[in-house]
Amino acid sequence: MNLNEVATILKMSRDQVRIAIEVGIELPKSHKIARLEAHQVGNSYDIEESDLDGFIEGFESEDPGRHPPVKVCRELLLEARHGCAICGESTIVEFHHIIDFSSIGHYDTAHMLALCPTHHGMCTIGKIDRIAQYKYKKDLANNHNGSSQFIYSLGPANFSWEDLRQIITTLHSTVVGKHLLGKSGFDFSEINIAKKSNYSV
Repeated sequence: MNLNEVATILKMSRDQVRIAIEVGIELPKSHKIARLEAHQVGNSYDIEESDLDGFIEGFESEDPGRHPPVKVCRELLLEARHGCAICGESTIVEFHHIIDFSSIGHYDTAHMLALCPTHHGMCTIGKIDRIAQYKYKKDLANNHNGSSQFIYSLGPANFSWEDLRQIITTLHSTVVGKHLLGKSGFDFSEINIAKKSNYSV
């Protein structure tokens, strides 16, 4: 695994991962220093999945439920296409337990979601209830079977491939009519530079 992949799973920056490799990071309770084993390749590093899991286990032993194994993280990231399962944002992604880890210690991906920090917080405090969380989870599964997928998110507005297809189809049918024989109804040829310079809005 490379630095970017490890940074995504650990929710760290590339520089923080380098620090974990080169210096180590203090564990939360014992204050021992945990170092991430890695092989230097040129100016970067290659990290074995088993070494990353070993590093994660050190933190998990002192702060259970915060650090899912690599396999679990990867499955949740793939399910949500490396973004938030709710809004599609692909910034920092956190791993949420729909069934609280404190209730039953688990890493069952059927009861977990990859979420942005905002939606993770909303799920944790119950602003987005469990029924809704499972609905989002089900929608992710449906997306993999050919339904719409997020391609862009702007605040509360999400645009999917289906939205984009409908916009293009509507624009095409409006701008290009049968009587135009497939040519645009607008003149997109170059404007004379003198005419362009005199154009005012």
